[in-house]
Amino acid sequence: MILAAVGTFLFVTGAASVDPLPSWRDTVAKQRIFDFVANVTQPGPSYIAPQNRIVLFADDGTLWPEMPLSAALAEDPLRDPVSGRRYADLVYTPMSEMVAFLRASGFTVYIVAGGEADAIRPWASQTFDVSPHQVVRSRAAIPGEPIMAFVSSDADLGLLAGPRLGVVVDHTDAAAQPVQIVDKAPSRGWLVVDVARDWRRGLPAAPWPEH
Repeated sequence: MILAAVGTFLFVTGAASVDPLPSWRDTVAKQRIFDFVANVTQPGPSYIAPQNRIVLFADDGTLWPEMPLSAALAEDPLRDPVSGRRYADLVYTPMSEMVAFLRASGFTVYIVAGGEADAIRPWASQTFDVSPHQVVRSRAAIPGEPIMAFVSSDADLGLLAGPRLGVVVDHTDAAAQPVQIVDKAPSRGWLVVDVARDWRRGLPAAPWPEH
């Protein structure tokens, strides 16, 4: 069961309440996501039936660091050949928590992986506990209209057309190039997640592998 208490979502297990997003700081960004989920899952004018709660996630840069994952998986299906780390350890912990939280809230999760979809589908579906058909090449392959989308780059701009809540993951912690999508966010009503500000942990203990 999930309860909304003082605007914050809590999983209730016996007498204890557990934050479903422990790797996220208690910032405006986290609260806005909680408020959105509360509005669409609880009775009221914004309620959306579970079959229509569709959320999509762009793949690299959003769920895990940008890298040619399909080529790496072909070389070694268990570990990144450059860093030696397991691929499951190269997933952003805050985003893994977000996928689990939304699934527990009745959302159907889709991962949009472009041309890599076929190659990464077995790994991604297992890592994020989604059905293989939910790892798709493009938004066009998703049956229904997403109400929520998470992206991280200008290439993902098209994924934000339509959802009630668009979330842009801004990697301010890394030596990344600025993306125009962040500048457009205020006028479009998109939520910007500044990872240095909004994530408590989940950033790499060592630099991400260079490819």
